[in-house]
Amino acid sequence: MNCNLVLLGGPVANEIAAELSGYHFQQIRGKQRDKLPVFDRESKKFSWGFFCGDKDFGDFDGLRRSATVFDAGKETRRPLYGLWDLQKDAERPALFSTDDVGFLSQEALLITRVRNPSNSARTVLMIAGAHGYSLLAFCSHLETNLTQLRELRQRQPEQHAYFQAMIPAALNHDQKARLTKAELLWEDAELAKVPSAV
Repeated sequence: MNCNLVLLGGPVANEIAAELSGYHFQQIRGKQRDKLPVFDRESKKFSWGFFCGDKDFGDFDGLRRSATVFDAGKETRRPLYGLWDLQKDAERPALFSTDDVGFLSQEALLITRVRNPSNSARTVLMIAGAHGYSLLAFCSHLETNLTQLRELRQRQPEQHAYFQAMIPAALNHDQKARLTKAELLWEDAELAKVPSAV
C-alpha cells in the first residue's frame, strides 16, 4: 500500500476501505463469521458514513428493516441501510427510503480521499455505495462522473487535498427487465473537508 490507491466498495464489501473511512467491526451475536461495520461518528473525522444496523444488518431501534430490489433478475429482500449525516444529526442515522410497495427508492454514494497511512506522500480514494447500485452507476459512466466530481470540488471556495463527497442516488426498478438501477443526483451532492491527520 505504498502508492496511490483507489478502493471500490462500501463497508460491507471492502474491509480495508471501511477501516480507512471511519468504521470498526463488531461481532454479530450468534453468527461466527459475520461482522457488522459500525461508523465511528464520535471521532467527527468524516461528515458521512453508512449505517448498516444496530446489532445485525438492517436492525434499527430493535426492528429488522428491509427493502426489495432486483438481484440477478429476481425480486429479493435486502437489509435496509441508512446514512449518518453528521453535518445535520449526530444522534440518529436517516434510513434510506422505500416506495409504497417496499422497493428501495434511494441510497447514496460516498467518495472519500484520505492520506495513505503507509506513505504520507500518497493518497487513497474510496468510492463506496450503501447497497451497491450507486457504485455501479458511478462506474458505468466513469468519465462523466469523474467530471462531475471535479466540478463539485471546483465549486468550493477552498480546495482540500482530503475530502468526502456525498452524492444521493435515486433508484428505479424495471419490472419487465427485473432490474434495479441508480441515478446519481449530482445537483444535490455535498462536499466536506477531511482532516489531513486521518
